[in-house]
Amino acid sequence: MSVDPIENPKMIKLIGKHGFKPISEPYLKKAIFYHEDGATYNKTYTRIDLKKLLNSGVL
Repeated sequence: MSVDPIENPKMIKLIGKHGFKPISEPYLKKAIFYHEDGATYNKTYTRIDLKKLLNSGVL
């Protein structure tokens, strides 16, 4: 899972309670976004990757 820790810190806290652990340091990501009129703009935002180990059910 990838989350923006700056714009969505509550999500980091919520998924942490459900067993997700960070697997990366925060990093910058660049993307092209589109306005409603179709015009584009560049945006740089911060991401952090997290993962949760799933129980395979094997004992």
